[in-house]
Amino acid sequence: MEKRLVKIGNSMGFVIPKSYLKSFGESVIIEKTLTGLLIKPSVPQKVSLSDLLALTDLDAMYKQMKKDADSSKTQKYYKSKEVRDIDNSNDAVDEY
Repeated sequence: MEKRLVKIGNSMGFVIPKSYLKSFGESVIIEKTLTGLLIKPSVPQKVSLSDLLALTDLDAMYKQMKKDADSSKTQKYYKSKEVRDIDNSNDAVDEY
């Protein structure tokens, strides 16, 4: 989101959209980074799994997973000796 800086007294600032305020609370930490500014809540918010899933594009994720699984590089990896050795090492654990 691009915002225009406006003069506020002797400083410059911008308005944070109301929809974003819910995740910030009333106090934020502003850090200068190599690429700009990072604004984050003073008190980290607890995020539920349902909140994370609501922000996830599951269709895009599943399409990417399918694409990765079907790639020749992935197929070659799963046919490799390294994976077969891992599978065989799990057999020893099952014996206990």
